[in-house]
Amino acid sequence: PPPAVADKPAEAPLPPLTDEQKSHVMGAEAALWTEVVSPEMLDTRLWPRTAALAERFWSPAAQCNAATLYPRLAIMEDRLDLLGLNARTNTRHMLERLAPGQTEAASRLFSVVSPVRNYAHNHEFLQIRHKQTATLQPLGTPADIASPDSFEAENFNALAQAFMSGHTELRPELERLLTLWANNNSAFEHAAAHNAALTPAMAASAQLARLARAGLAALGTAHTLNWRENAREALNDAKRGIAASASIHVVTNTPQPAGDLIQRIVPGVEILLDQAMP
Repeated sequence: PPPAVADKPAEAPLPPLTDEQKSHVMGAEAALWTEVVSPEMLDTRLWPRTAALAERFWSPAAQCNAATLYPRLAIMEDRLDLLGLNARTNTRHMLERLAPGQTEAASRLFSVVSPVRNYAHNHEFLQIRHKQTATLQPLGTPADIASPDSFEAENFNALAQAFMSGHTELRPELERLLTLWANNNSAFEHAAAHNAALTPAMAASAQLARLARAGLAALGTAHTLNWRENAREALNDAKRGIAASASIHVVTNTPQPAGDLIQRIVPGVEILLDQAMP
């Protein structure tokens, strides 16, 4: 593959609109490019993100609290489900086709990973970009089933932050979640052995287990020889996978993580490791 190149400098954020400029704003538009979105994936890719956009444009600025956004979007997701959206139903059907009767481990993995970003999962786009023969991209892979948003991972990251801020009563819940993810890989490998369609996600499953063990070690649980070095290596490996699709400039020249999946519990694990390591 072509060598990785440094990303272009990030553009400086634009200054806030003046009151006079705001008076000319007529509305907002949410665009979803669907080159790699099937009808089954549509609801998951549109919602509840569009609700966040609606809040941003139609609610008073004082009510647009970024710190509570994910918990509120999780509530909105439940409401949308009750209203008849098919995000959860379609995701379950896609998963059941991949691993009939053996979806539990895969569902647990897909709840805390997300597809790569910025066109990195659009293989046809990258083939054209590199002047290669464009081939039709199949949909329904693990990266198509994993959601761009992970409320489970964001909850863990928030718990880790609160724990390190003094809420020590959260330790049992952190340990429970990390143990669940650390032990999930063996069950996922068993399911993948009988369902080849899960194979692309095996590396992400193993990586999640390594991250979870790193978090447990940082909490003082299950220390092993060289645990600090192993934990930092696992974290850095996951961070490299995330950075590979940080922008379209990076995507074009950087190999992506196996299965086009990135880890969403990285911020929480990093908080725990930074506090545990000298």
